[in-house]
Amino acid sequence: MSMQTINWASVLDERLYAPLEELLEDDFPLHFDRLSNGGIDVVLQEGPYTTYIAEKPSYAKRGQYFPLELSFCRRGTVYAGWLLDSPAHYFLLYCPLEESLHALLVSKERLLRELARRGFDRAAMADRDELIRKGRWPGVYQTADPDVSFAFGGSGGREAVSLRVSARALEAIAAGNFVVPLGDGQEPMAGKWMGQELRARQEGLDHAGRAVSPRCTIEPHI
Repeated sequence: MSMQTINWASVLDERLYAPLEELLEDDFPLHFDRLSNGGIDVVLQEGPYTTYIAEKPSYAKRGQYFPLELSFCRRGTVYAGWLLDSPAHYFLLYCPLEESLHALLVSKERLLRELARRGFDRAAMADRDELIRKGRWPGVYQTADPDVSFAFGGSGGREAVSLRVSARALEAIAAGNFVVPLGDGQEPMAGKWMGQELRARQEGLDHAGRAVSPRCTIEPHI
């Protein structure tokens, strides 16, 4: 079965969101609800705080980068891509690997700040986008930053310009970094939430045998 034909929403619900609800219990109950409406895929409710999440896949070999859509063209009209136009507060970027799923929960606001810090603010990205569309050569365009490149291509009448950001750069700013097993009878989900190891939370102790302290919530949105 092709990776693109798998119902990844069901996989994420069962193997990422449900375990997180159990692992991250505190004074504010954590709950994920699937919405799939208006560019929002999941609503995270933390007590009185509501956070909107958009899920975006990558099928890059070995998961070395994630494509962030800057713009797309349909029937001759160019539209802003989801990186700038999405109403989501966070992106859940995920990449299927051979036996696991690598997923990163990244704040849209922090992502745009990090890109600007690297020299790719909205104006700079718009300039690159325009130049690439004028050239109309499909492929990957490298930059002076080894963690950032641009790509142009598409199918089905949809031509997209994307920013490719390395997994390591996104991991550095992610609120959540997860490795989700895909097979049966494997290790439980592992990774980090707000810098704390999830596996240590499953055991209730850290690696030195001390009790794990209460977690921090992600930056709240009401």
